[in-house]
Amino acid sequence: MGLDEHDAADVLQTVFERLHKHLPAMRDPSRLRAWVVTTAKREGLLQRQRRHRTQPMGLDDGEAGLPEWDLADEAPLPEQQLSQLQQLHRLRQALDQLEPRSRSMIDLLFGDEDERLPYEAMARRLGMPVGSLGPTRQRCLDRLRRLLTQAGDYCSTTGTSAAGGVLRLRPQRTRPSIITMPTPGMSPS
Repeated sequence: MGLDEHDAADVLQTVFERLHKHLPAMRDPSRLRAWVVTTAKREGLLQRQRRHRTQPMGLDDGEAGLPEWDLADEAPLPEQQLSQLQQLHRLRQALDQLEPRSRSMIDLLFGDEDERLPYEAMARRLGMPVGSLGPTRQRCLDRLRRLLTQAGDYCSTTGTSAAGGVLRLRPQRTRPSIITMPTPGMSPS
């Protein structure tokens, strides 16, 4: 019939399943052999028809032995997404606790790329000298770190996160986010 080993095993299993189901109703035990052969032949033909309807996905020769349909999902896992959303929520709560001038400075520093201003324009908007922007920025970030530390997100004594990383803020496309970087000599837990 032209079936491979797996299809033949499927046919055999189906035949014996049907035999088990129909055996109590069989009237003439001498016809058992003919019934098995007929059932196997019909099931084999059905299996061959099913095989022609579906094509198994093979390996792509260009890839290093990986199935062409086995693509890695680049999206973060749900637990990672939840953790990122919770972290972003805590950051937004801390930003809301800052005084308006500090919040404005952080918004200008870490806002959308297309809305970023040069330091001169930023200084004019905030009403301060250009030379004061750096120290003021540092004080704003220190206040934000303190607020996050008070919220219990980070160890306040060492300046490292609970995961063993140094607290860093970096500009993002939409909002600032907290990044923890491994501290040299500490293994992440």
